[in-house]
Amino acid sequence: MDISKIEIEVEELSVTTAEIDDEIDRMADAFRPYKPKEGCCRRGDRLVMDYRAAEFPDLVATDIKFVDGSNTMWPGMDEQLEGIQAGETRRVKILFQPDFAIPEIAGREIEIDVTVRAVEAPAKINVRKGCKWSDDLARRFGWKNATEFRAKVRDRIVERYKPVLEGRAVQRLFKAAKIDCEATLDRLCDAEKVEATEADLTSVARQFWEEQWTENPTRQDGELAEMPPPETPEQILARIRGDERICQHIRRKKTVDRLLAKVKKRKCKVRRKDLEADDA
Repeated sequence: MDISKIEIEVEELSVTTAEIDDEIDRMADAFRPYKPKEGCCRRGDRLVMDYRAAEFPDLVATDIKFVDGSNTMWPGMDEQLEGIQAGETRRVKILFQPDFAIPEIAGREIEIDVTVRAVEAPAKINVRKGCKWSDDLARRFGWKNATEFRAKVRDRIVERYKPVLEGRAVQRLFKAAKIDCEATLDRLCDAEKVEATEADLTSVARQFWEEQWTENPTRQDGELAEMPPPETPEQILARIRGDERICQHIRRKKTVDRLLAKVKKRKCKVRRKDLEADDA
């Protein structure tokens, strides 16, 4: 298959300063510390609680941390726990989805007793100094200074959309060559004996590890929670080495890179909101 004469449009993601700021806002907010408060729970407060369903012994947990208003628990939980206080037990009614993991509960409305151990209010995080992100915040996320931190955050955004951009480029290539995308990729992987090498797997493991560090700030002066990465690069490598899904992804990625290296490219900039609009 001679594709060297084909020319395709290859997009590069344009990341704005505002998008970088928004990303850092989300990172800081995700690890916002909480402090015990008196009084009842309001939206945005965090509850430390236990729950149990008398009718179903398997539906029980202790020391659960839950931010009211986050909609991260079961449907209706947020509204029913608003106003609760530390030491109070409240019975809530939850309608579980039909595909819930416990078959006896799936699709049913269940009464659950929730006991709140503590109510905590979100602490304020001063992440900016004027219009600039502080070096102090950068160090809390494991980077030397704000400049390096912002560059890394930008890289994270670009990497997040890289598979999307590559996929769009490959679709243009295959459309121009009038060939089927997935079937051709699989045939080429087999024909060229493309393999996921140990070096490829090590690179993926390192990437996963770096994402953990980027997303988990280290504690300093008590302002951000200490959440060290749960796995080392070696542990991640051992876990993914036998994962056929990851190995197949690597093989396809290497095949795509070889194809794109052979065609003529016309670069253009694309904004994230345009990509998201196309996917909508």
